[in-house]
Amino acid sequence: MGEAKGRMANVEKSAGITSRMRVLASVIGLLILMSVIAAWKWWPRASEITRHELTPVPPDPRLTYPTPFLNVRPEVKYMGDEACARCHRDLAESYHQHPMGQSLAIVKMRDRSSAMTPKRRIRLSAWVSLMKSNAAAKR
Repeated sequence: MGEAKGRMANVEKSAGITSRMRVLASVIGLLILMSVIAAWKWWPRASEITRHELTPVPPDPRLTYPTPFLNVRPEVKYMGDEACARCHRDLAESYHQHPMGQSLAIVKMRDRSSAMTPKRRIRLSAWVSLMKSNAAAKR
């Protein structure tokens, strides 16, 4: 009798493993089927690729746009500040002194307090106090 119970337990174990394997195989099969359907649906068709390749490339607007300015053409090279400064010295120097004219310069750690005028100091202190009050309001 004990031997029969052992056999039954083995049969039940193998049946449980088999049913788990069937469920696992079904899940894997379903995932593969969904992947194939998704690939079929979203894979670019040959007609779409051909249509995209046949779409004409618009001409370069720098060549076709009617403009009185000659410096927009692709063959025009950058001349540098010196070329403009020959005729417009005052503008070139004012641009060099302005903070935006120095925005691409190498960043240096130095004391800028001497370069600030009283008007700039007032604006800066107002801006700092505004930022502090905004930060306090967010808390």
